[in-house]
Amino acid sequence: MKTILFALIILTTFVSGADLEGTWKLQSYSTIDQIKKSPAYLSADDVTRGAMDAQFDTMLENGQYSFGPGDTLHYTDIQGTMMVTRRALYAFSNDTLYIKEIDRAFEREAFVHQLSADSLVISPIVQGKVGNGKMVFTRAK
Repeated sequence: MKTILFALIILTTFVSGADLEGTWKLQSYSTIDQIKKSPAYLSADDVTRGAMDAQFDTMLENGQYSFGPGDTLHYTDIQGTMMVTRRALYAFSNDTLYIKEIDRAFEREAFVHQLSADSLVISPIVQGKVGNGKMVFTRAK
């Protein structure tokens, strides 16, 4: 059923894939700032905080989404302490970005706050709700 729904979404895409096509570099993710203000982060020992900071830095230095022609997407994701590249199909409809990974049974959704020639701002959708954290991307040159 999910596959059929995803196919319908792709067929009813309202924004051209050309609007997203290209590579987008992650510039900021406000959830990181929220975590750094949390009691759990602030009360963590130096080693734990250092490991978290290293993970945040890795995400910001290497985070990117590369939208190919049609509906193909390659994006970086953090797995443990390493960055990995995921392959997926994507669709964009009604301000929502739908991502369905190819190599594993995993789907993501994100609300698109802004999409312009050089800026993409999204918030992950978790359990049907738009998250508070905004991921800000700029088009790679």
